[in-house]
Amino acid sequence: MNPNALVREIVAVFRELEQELLQQDEGQCPEGRVQWTEKVLTILCKLGKRLGYTAWATGVPDEYRDGNEWLYDVMWCNSDISDTYDRLISVPMVAECEWDNLGEIEYDFAKLLLARATVRVMVYSAWNARNSDEPAEVINKKLREHVRTFNGVSGDTYLLIAYVRDVSETKWFEFAEIIYQGPGDSPILQTL
Repeated sequence: MNPNALVREIVAVFRELEQELLQQDEGQCPEGRVQWTEKVLTILCKLGKRLGYTAWATGVPDEYRDGNEWLYDVMWCNSDISDTYDRLISVPMVAECEWDNLGEIEYDFAKLLLARATVRVMVYSAWNARNSDEPAEVINKKLREHVRTFNGVSGDTYLLIAYVRDVSETKWFEFAEIIYQGPGDSPILQTL
């Protein structure tokens, strides 16, 4: 599956989650980092399995994953499996999930720079953006600078999912994409 199709699929499941959350009472919504992490990882694992990949994550119900976290918070693998071997063919998606400050977000994002995945996903909290100097737009620009500095491969795609929980605007997430175009070109940062 190409990067654009994967991004569309991932954004779609988060938009579905957003609609579910908007219809729930406040007390039914996930609270705290542990519940949100489990919710995000489970959504990504369920999608990976639906798309025919193996999904690897910790803290997710067994029926939605093939094994524990391996290198990244969530990883989808495409493997060639037989009676005699299990060979990795490709990694369509890897994701990191971070609810802490900008330094921790950047630390986890740096792991994504190393991935040879079709799409690299960063889910992070910008919920306090109204009271912070680092709203989602600022964080996204800082992450784009990491992509610009890193010697990646043309076409590298990063999906940024910011948890904003703006009930007044009836949204819980903001989506952006960074596409690296190669040395000498500034990575494209676009809102989805």
